[in-house]
Amino acid sequence: MRNSFNLASVAGAMLAMSAAANAQLPAGAFDQLAVDPTTKAVSMPSYCQSQGGTEQCSVIASGEGFLQIMVGATAGVPGGTAPGQDTYVMTFVADQTAAKSFFDQSYVKLSNNTPTGAVNQTNPGIAAVQTIVETDAVRGGGFESTTQIATSSWAKTALNTTADIKIGQNLVDLGGTFTGQPTPTVSPTAVNDDGDNFFSDFSFESIAGGNGGMKMEIGQIAGLYAVGGDQADKQTFAFREKRGVAYTTTANATGITIGADTMTWAAGDDIKAIWMGQRIVIPNITNAGDSMTSNFGYVAFDNLSDTNPAISASGFGAGNAAGPWDGLWDGEFGTAPCLSDPSGAGCI
Repeated sequence: MRNSFNLASVAGAMLAMSAAANAQLPAGAFDQLAVDPTTKAVSMPSYCQSQGGTEQCSVIASGEGFLQIMVGATAGVPGGTAPGQDTYVMTFVADQTAAKSFFDQSYVKLSNNTPTGAVNQTNPGIAAVQTIVETDAVRGGGFESTTQIATSSWAKTALNTTADIKIGQNLVDLGGTFTGQPTPTVSPTAVNDDGDNFFSDFSFESIAGGNGGMKMEIGQIAGLYAVGGDQADKQTFAFREKRGVAYTTTANATGITIGADTMTWAAGDDIKAIWMGQRIVIPNITNAGDSMTSNFGYVAFDNLSDTNPAISASGFGAGNAAGPWDGLWDGEFGTAPCLSDPSGAGCI
């Protein structure tokens, strides 16, 4: 991205900074701003007076794929001082092509004083969203990542979240049609059975303070191609961890039992779970249509807040039958994983 910036009047920006205000960000604060495909100029937000909105907006700097403005409400006299009013600096950066896009938008609430020394604004902080998207038009799938930061109550309201930091990532790599492989046996909207497929999800949340905590989830599904057009090796992996009273909300004195071992937890404990499953199909062993199927699975649970060892189970199953790990789960960790079918048909 090539940027050429235009700086607005610094004096005008400072006047707007002391003018204005709303207790929260205006509605639509994080609606996607338009970027002109030719000039790369960024449109003003719809909440600005120049766009028919109610907010006073003053441009600080602008350029190709870049816009920075001062945002305030119409209440008060422009350039005057109004104790208790709020002012924000909005910064937007974009870089977009046919297959890739990057967007970063943030609001910083300023803290400043009136000429008499009275506090004009309180509860400063930042609300920010960054999004990266890359698509594969040939094979399908792609990568998407979104990160949110909200350091104050007004920022959390704007982003509709309770977390200070929130990250979500998704990766999809679909097998295409390659020379020597059969025609895909599923619809174009589903996963091709003639190529290796990989799905990965990652999410993370964190809340600061004694009543906070964190939650992290990782999920992966892989399907490996074999001659004959079948997904011969299907693998699923799931990792879940949560801690702090904001996430581990309920104590469980009964817990999860595997054999003679039990894991229990109290509200706020740091607990984690690991789940793995694999299904292998070997087609055409002796005659057309014959195949051999084997399943393997592993599950483990651990309370990192106590000194007890983790509990686990693993084993094998034939055909579509599961092993001794199947069904070992607790709702505290969310929806139970399963041995997923990468063709999009769900669990097998």
